[in-house]
Amino acid sequence: MRLAVAVSALILVTASAGNAWVSGVIIGTVAVVALTKFAEWEEWVTLLLGVWVVVSPWVLGFVLTTAATWVHVIVGLIVAIVAAVKLWQLRQPPHLTAHR
Repeated sequence: MRLAVAVSALILVTASAGNAWVSGVIIGTVAVVALTKFAEWEEWVTLLLGVWVVVSPWVLGFVLTTAATWVHVIVGLIVAIVAAVKLWQLRQPPHLTAHR
């Protein structure tokens, strides 16, 4: 019984760590691509990745690992909110700031 609990705990930690690494690498890669040449699709991909990071503890089944769940939710929200704000800014008309 103890071995089963230890193995299941290791699987949960491995799932959360693996998801964090893969998601982080993809988000970082999209950010580097955005630095070289900006395109709106990169913000949409980043927004979707942020949402994925938020919901992944429930989808991948490591929601019982409290620390990993909180980290995923907080980081995912930050990534998604920043991408959403950038997308919103792209849709706004430019403001003129020069006065005569």
